[in-house]
Amino acid sequence: LISLLSILCVCVCCFFFSSRRRHTRSDRDWSSDVCSSDLKGMSKPTLVIGNRNYSSWSYRAWLILTKANIEFDIVRIPLFVDGFKDQIAKFSPAGKVPIYIDDDLTIWDSLSIAEYIAEKHSELWPSQEKARAIARTISAEMHAGFSAVRNAMPMNCRATGRKVKITSEVNAEVSRIQTSLDRVL
Repeated sequence: LISLLSILCVCVCCFFFSSRRRHTRSDRDWSSDVCSSDLKGMSKPTLVIGNRNYSSWSYRAWLILTKANIEFDIVRIPLFVDGFKDQIAKFSPAGKVPIYIDDDLTIWDSLSIAEYIAEKHSELWPSQEKARAIARTISAEMHAGFSAVRNAMPMNCRATGRKVKITSEVNAEVSRIQTSLDRVL
């Protein structure tokens, strides 16, 4: 059983990334002529992301849409470049990625995007009420918690040979993640 929970957990831990991607989606770099109002009314929804290699939040939204077999376009705004904040502000009042645009609806948080997609694709959550509640609880913790892991191991799926100092805080959070995954998988 692969649920929304396992997708979010895998993203945070960077265990599931592959450089292969489905070729059914169009992926275009940022164009200064495009803004969210230009994308409304399009036949396919649009996901505005930073980079799936460096933005776990962007990657989470990409994974949930892919898991739900939703056809969507991608607008990629490069991270860590001059003007990023100005470019992203054209799509979202929060100034952060990811952003999901579905006709006249704009959602700018990966967990909110996941919840919106799960409303349309109920198979993404466990069918039993209590299991679904636990999955949502753990997903929320994965989404907002584990700051020691985030600080010590920022997402970089292309990195090789990184040396990460495992502090007691990091070790405790990794143990917590393992416990959560063992509980539901």
